[in-house]
This record gives sequence, structure tokens and C-alpha cells, in this order.
Amino acid sequence: MPEHLRASGIGWYSTTVGLLQLVASVVAGLLWDRVGHGAVFLYGAAFAVVGSVGLLVLSPAKHDNALRN
Repeated sequence: MPEHLRASGIGWYSTTVGLLQLVASVVAGLLWDRVGHGAVFLYGAAFAVVGSVGLLVLSPAKHDNALRN
């Protein structure tokens, strides 16, 4: 990323994270009120699993060249 755009990138990242946290909090609040506290735990656990799988799938593989030499 060019030096003059670094602050803009950080700003967009922070904005995106903040808006998604707001959405997650609203959904969790609605689940708590309408379904119960157990649903909020399952909601968080399900998205933790989805995020973990996404991280494993989308992360590039790291090759260790020291083992080949």
C-alpha cells in the first residue's frame, strides 16, 4: 500500500470492524430478548467456527525451504 494511503486503509478497516460489531451486537441483543441467552452463545460459537474455517481455507500455505535443502 502506498505510504500516502496507509491512514485511509486503517480508517476503512476500523470503520468496517465497527459497523460489523454494531450489527453483531444488534443480532445478539435480539436473540437474547426473543430466544434466550443460550441462542447468543450458539450464535457466537457458530461464527467462531465459520471464522476459523475461513482462516484455515483462505490463509496461504507456508513452505519451509530449509527442509528441502
